[in-house]
Amino acid sequence: MRDVLSAAVKEVFPHFHLAPIRPSTDAAAKFLGVERMDRITKDLDPLGLVVKSKGAPRVDTAAPVLAEVIRVFRTKTAESGSGRLQGSYLQDLFSAPPYGWTKDTVRYLFAALLRAGEIEFHVPGAGGPVRTAGPQAVEAVKSTVSFNRIGVSSRDAKLPPEALDRAARRLETLFGDEVLPLEDHNSRSVRLHVPDLLEKLGALPDRLRLLSLPGESRSQRLLADAADLLKGDAGGAASVLGGVECALPDEITWAKAVFDALESGAEADVRNARSVLDSSADLERLFPGAVNDLLSAEDRTAAEEVLSSERFFERLPELRSVIRSAMDRTEKRYTVDRAAYEDDLKKALTGLETEPDWAKLLDEDREEIATKLTCDLPPTAGNGDPVRLLQTLLVRRRTLPGLIEELKAEIKRRRPAEPEPLEVKERDEGYGEEVLDLGDLLQPIVLSTPADLDSWLAGIREKLAGLLKSNKRIRIKGR
Repeated sequence: MRDVLSAAVKEVFPHFHLAPIRPSTDAAAKFLGVERMDRITKDLDPLGLVVKSKGAPRVDTAAPVLAEVIRVFRTKTAESGSGRLQGSYLQDLFSAPPYGWTKDTVRYLFAALLRAGEIEFHVPGAGGPVRTAGPQAVEAVKSTVSFNRIGVSSRDAKLPPEALDRAARRLETLFGDEVLPLEDHNSRSVRLHVPDLLEKLGALPDRLRLLSLPGESRSQRLLADAADLLKGDAGGAASVLGGVECALPDEITWAKAVFDALESGAEADVRNARSVLDSSADLERLFPGAVNDLLSAEDRTAAEEVLSSERFFERLPELRSVIRSAMDRTEKRYTVDRAAYEDDLKKALTGLETEPDWAKLLDEDREEIATKLTCDLPPTAGNGDPVRLLQTLLVRRRTLPGLIEELKAEIKRRRPAEPEPLEVKERDEGYGEEVLDLGDLLQPIVLSTPADLDSWLAGIREKLAGLLKSNKRIRIKGR
């Protein structure tokens, strides 16, 4: 009976003997998950499809089972007219006569062809063809259901060894780790490092824009190109990075240098330089010629050239030197002019004190007016923006004469009013008259001291003042 069944199987499935295995469901996923094919085991490669050639491991596409799969796949692809076959169709095709392989075996065989560079997967949401053994490829072959959803097509051409070697060397230069000149290793290096690179440089375009530095568009293009490397499990990274002319590595090197410079203090240097240049321009507009001895035309041109260059980070020492020299000269100029301003304020206050109405003012009024002639600017410009401080100082010196005239008018305005003379009104207007006899005022008294005299006169004065307050006129009769 067994012989009969065996003969029937051979008749129905004449090609079953090419892959007479029943691997586990995750066999294909495990096969793609091996990073180094030279260390693959029999359990992970039950058909022994990985062989060594000139010391390097590779998938043997000349093996009878793979040769047959490639022949049939190419024939069916040509017949389809679309250049792509659905995973569900392939599993059904090779599970039926004349093959009879399990669907787990079919996925294992196509995983091997993917690693051999013969085919590529089209995974929904991958952003591009999946050509290397990465997470998306593993996900695509891990089960019958997931493989059913993908498309499979032949690769147009394999990358030559020279291109793979160029890509590997460039990745080593960029990221510092060893990369073998194999497509899988190139894509693995990209998947490992590029996401961190994108996270690190993601804000670079905005930082350059906010600092008014060139390179915003360049860094945006770089981020887009680097993100494209990750499409399809970074399966196309080797073809991009392996080209004879490839600008992307240089662009990444430039962006990393810009980022590192900004993180190391260049951002503060640029902001400081912008502030000094803008302040100097404002000062020159207000006081033509005032900036000539602070920031020469040559120094300004040099600073602006640095700030307009995409490689500004290479000339930061020159920029710092120009700005530091300008600030030192401005601080010295500020110290001298501030001392002169203080002398001007003292002279102005002395002049106000000679005004005729100054002495008539109340103490608080004189104090308030004098406060307006004090210098509230810092004694030195070392802790602020020296150019802005110098500009403020020069403006105040220029407007001091106008301030002095305003204060003179203020003195006149605050002068106390003169008391109005008391009008003598007639009796019919409500005023009475008090007649005092001189004898009543001059009572006999003995005066022996000046104090006695003062006391006597004070008494007379008090009596007369009381009468005046009661709106009476006083008439004094002699004896």
